[in-house]
Amino acid sequence: MKAKKGETPVLTLPTDRRDREKMIKVVEQAAQVIKNGGVVVTPTETSYALAADATNEAAVKKIIELKSGKLEKRGISIIVSDLRMAKNYTKLDPAAEFLAQSFMPGPLTLIVDKQNLAQGVSESGVAFGISGNLVARLLSQESDAPITATGAHAAGEPPVYKIDEVKHKFNGKVDLILDAGNLPPVMPATVLDMRENPPKIVRDGPLSSKEILSQLYYFKQQQGEK
Repeated sequence: MKAKKGETPVLTLPTDRRDREKMIKVVEQAAQVIKNGGVVVTPTETSYALAADATNEAAVKKIIELKSGKLEKRGISIIVSDLRMAKNYTKLDPAAEFLAQSFMPGPLTLIVDKQNLAQGVSESGVAFGISGNLVARLLSQESDAPITATGAHAAGEPPVYKIDEVKHKFNGKVDLILDAGNLPPVMPATVLDMRENPPKIVRDGPLSSKEILSQLYYFKQQQGEK
């Protein structure tokens, strides 16, 4: 992981998904950077994102600075490795847990109340997901912490899919770049605010809001029968 002075090291992820051993070695190195309070640019199931330990106040501050202080209204979204981790850092009611079990890993983000996270992540709740991208999910798992998943672009700008653009924007500004090549343009995840009653679709995405709300209605009907 050598780089010229002042430049950001780049680790290339294997193109063959079957080369799991090499991928895990790369992810383990990236996780060590995150454990040390650093920032890693990582691929997600949608675009490239800025990953840091979401429980580390100083690391989250770096993310905010990289975003020029401009964040989405919902704050910094996070990726957790699994539902168990989600329960340690968010407050899930039965309905939110049902949706997480039904649609995650996948392109669904739920906004819920937070706990045990850095204050800078958001002013109130937190938007979380279990990424459908194996690298992002393993990065959270190996870091033993939820990681920030905010896009590698300023608020209001389009997502970054091209690795050359990542390198141009962040060389010398982050601690590590994970190179997965150019990512196919994918719609950002569907976002549902579970703090509202009824839950509110904040952003439409790959998952149909009709399907999500239909499943939620079915769940609540089942609960009502007990």
